[in-house]
Amino acid sequence: MVPNNSAVGSGMAAPRRSSRSLASLTWQTVEEVRGALDSVIRTKRSVTLDLRGLEFIDSSGLHLIVEVDAMARRDGFNFTVVKGPERVQRVFRVSGVEEHLVFIDAPEDLAPPP
Repeated sequence: MVPNNSAVGSGMAAPRRSSRSLASLTWQTVEEVRGALDSVIRTKRSVTLDLRGLEFIDSSGLHLIVEVDAMARRDGFNFTVVKGPERVQRVFRVSGVEEHLVFIDAPEDLAPPP
């Protein structure tokens, strides 16, 4: 289970690893999302987390994303987050985390130019 829109992707314009949609990233769902992310992180050099369908995120979800970003920096893989709705982005902004993560508007933004 990962956030909406087949949220965990790998590689530049590569096929996405899909799972069922999730409307919130909270203490109740964070371990399932962690498991999905861990399975992709072990085998890929680039990971994208798509938050476009997310309706709510709490401090546990925020912590998970910051933790994965720290792992990416330490272990040398790319971690990108597709921006969620304004109410989700506000959590990143208010917490001061937004400026430390790599956000994009859509997964297509990762595609190399033609």
